[in-house]
Amino acid sequence: MRVLVVEDEIEIANDIMAGLEDAGFFTQLCRNGQDAWFLGSTEDYDAIVLDLGLPQLDGLTVLRRLRSEQVMVPIIVLTARGSWAERVEGINTGADDYLPKPFQMAELVARLRALLRRAHGVSSPLMSAGSLRLDTAQMEATVWPPDASDAARVPARELHAASQGTGGVTRRVKGSRLRPGRRTRRKRRRSHDNASAP
Repeated sequence: MRVLVVEDEIEIANDIMAGLEDAGFFTQLCRNGQDAWFLGSTEDYDAIVLDLGLPQLDGLTVLRRLRSEQVMVPIIVLTARGSWAERVEGINTGADDYLPKPFQMAELVARLRALLRRAHGVSSPLMSAGSLRLDTAQMEATVWPPDASDAARVPARELHAASQGTGGVTRRVKGSRLRPGRRTRRKRRRSHDNASAP
């Protein structure tokens, strides 16, 4: 899954990107509203993480312009602003979710995965395609049934079909060789507990 991260504070941006990549997403960074509007309008992303306090164009203007152009990609708004009125305005403008700073990286990842599942018409983190069982919350894939007599190769098309809206687990498991009933789990390089406002 490809995520555009729009954040002008480089330290926060790096934390967000590292946390999302650890969770299996592919990320691209944008640091101002003008470029965010252009990229969101011309590139295909599975989701956008959008800060409100941006140079050139503020986040709400970017959000408003994207929605007016019928860009329906899921968008999570991040902000250090505490006003409930601003949160309501962001949601009414077209944000799919809202996360105030500081936040726990695990919460951002969970919210992003939930948005992606809903965007693909799936509510549960447990999914299946053919012989593959996929737990998108634990980032584990299992070949089923476990009592098959020989090793089973997971077809890339099965995994890709099952992983739509789950956070891009194909990078870890695609084409790997799994024993029936055996799990494979994506290792996390390091933990990112939170991203905070400066």
